[in-house]
Amino acid sequence: MQSAPKSFILKNVILLFVFFRIIGFVFGGAFRFYVIRD
Repeated sequence: MQSAPKSFILKNVILLFVFFRIIGFVFGGAFRFYVIRD
């Protein structure tokens, strides 16, 4: 089995980075909204 090409790995890393950025933004925004509301 040949190792995955660099472009494939890079694409996965970028997708993971974007995914975690969105998750962090959503949770951070919800947390701030909750704290401000309280």
